[in-house]
Amino acid sequence: MLAPLNIVASAADIGVTKSVSDPTPAVGTNVTFTVTAHNAGPNPTASLQITDAVPAGLTFVSANPSQGTYNAGSGIWDVGALAVGSSATLQLVVTVNGTTPVVNTATRTTSSPVDPNPANDSASSTVTGSTVPGLPNNGVPPVAAIWPDVLAVILLVLVTAGVRLRISRRRA
Repeated sequence: MLAPLNIVASAADIGVTKSVSDPTPAVGTNVTFTVTAHNAGPNPTASLQITDAVPAGLTFVSANPSQGTYNAGSGIWDVGALAVGSSATLQLVVTVNGTTPVVNTATRTTSSPVDPNPANDSASSTVTGSTVPGLPNNGVPPVAAIWPDVLAVILLVLVTAGVRLRISRRRA
């Protein structure tokens, strides 16, 4: 007689979260998306990949993973092994190109062992570029825009000084 065989499947619940440094930046400025992968166990991962491709409306600047590597072309963050209770982060710096809202999503693509809880495998953040009418993207008015005001103030000061000088000469 054969002994009963107990098969215990290993699993690792990977949770993905995402945030953005500024959800409404000025158009043309950089923002940082932070992706966090957390292993809630019960087993460590031997391998883990998360996909976070930079969507249209944003331009890739740089990536800084706390572990593993990020491929900007494919958007794949190869995290590697992740111990139970541990987290790894990826910081993606991008330039905001316009005022249309852009949703950036990070999703656990593959992991070993299997993830029994797909409900927490994806997270998104939205960024919407903003502009101020009459100002360039950096928020500082161009010299040409303020020059007429400067000239008006200088002219007012000179006219006032001239009138005072003329009045003081008549009294003397």
